[in-house]
Amino acid sequence: MNAKIETLRIVLDLNLPRPTKVYLTKNLFYFPPINKTKGGGDEPTHKSEDIAVGGAVSNYPLFTFDAKYAVDKLQSAKSSKMRIEYFFNSNLFAKLLRNQPIATTEEEKHENAKYNIMCMFGCFFPTSFPTKYNIQSSFDANIEKNTSTNSEFTFDDENGSSFSYIRLVSGIYTVTRLTWINDIINDTTYRYLLNEIIKYNKWEIQQKETLKKKIHEQQANFKKLRDEFVKRQQSAANITRQLDNPDIKKYIRSVTDSINFSDALPKIKDQYAFFFGNVTEIKDYIPIVMKIKESTDKMPRDFLQFLPSEFDKIYNSAKEISIDIQTLDAIENPNKINPQNKALIQKLKEYSDLQKIISIVRTFIEPYRKTSN
Repeated sequence: MNAKIETLRIVLDLNLPRPTKVYLTKNLFYFPPINKTKGGGDEPTHKSEDIAVGGAVSNYPLFTFDAKYAVDKLQSAKSSKMRIEYFFNSNLFAKLLRNQPIATTEEEKHENAKYNIMCMFGCFFPTSFPTKYNIQSSFDANIEKNTSTNSEFTFDDENGSSFSYIRLVSGIYTVTRLTWINDIINDTTYRYLLNEIIKYNKWEIQQKETLKKKIHEQQANFKKLRDEFVKRQQSAANITRQLDNPDIKKYIRSVTDSINFSDALPKIKDQYAFFFGNVTEIKDYIPIVMKIKESTDKMPRDFLQFLPSEFDKIYNSAKEISIDIQTLDAIENPNKINPQNKALIQKLKEYSDLQKIISIVRTFIEPYRKTSN
């Protein structure tokens, strides 16, 4: 099993007189000439034979969380430039992973990721002053309150030098300290997400109370309509006029095995009374709508006049309660919204705060840019 290799886009927030943010790329590093030739001129410390030949070259550092880097190979490199090449050349990077155990669990991958990041930073930005390996993560320093350093990631050149430099348009700068921002609170991108979630949670609490109050009022109205429906009686004299309608006769037989309207109508009313009478919990309003709809669809149109006019009101009331209950659940659990529920999706368009948080969270889940090699 081979390790999955990716590229990283790392943003450096530089502590300069003028706030500066740059991507960490291969060309960002500067290696000063420090050796003197016999003629008195400068000779680059890092000779061309030190640099790998062959292999794909990446502008962004290579990375994997499937295996830990072989630190001994990095420590055996003669210069900072050679060590850095390991992270930008595919052939050299493969050597860091050769014969290394492959992670099999998410916990191992998480451990490898942190290990590899800190190892990479140790190679990129060795420091000697004011502190050797002056590199830490914001999570360790601010959350865990752990400021100790890992001497395993201390790398020196052959001449004992432990300095690192970056080249910008404004000049060349020495790196004296590096903090990896790996906690949500201190990361500007995730802090925006966190702030929006906090605002949404406040809106959610208010909206849930409003909806619950509305549903409570709807339930009271539904029960009132239901009681009126159950009590209402239809005069048999008004039914006899429809005796000769074959569709009605067929429907009555299917329900009661009789064509006696005086017997049939009370039984049909009892059927609806049973439906409405069994609504005891909020969740029952959703199936009740389906039961009423299915029964109504089977009735001849002319027969619907024998049902009290309150029937439509009951149906619409149950349907409204049903959609509001689903809306309440969607506000509490936006990640569980069923995209096939068109009625609910249409209803949720009324809630701009809900639509906003869904849109924001989606940008953090779905990739919004491609990594570059």
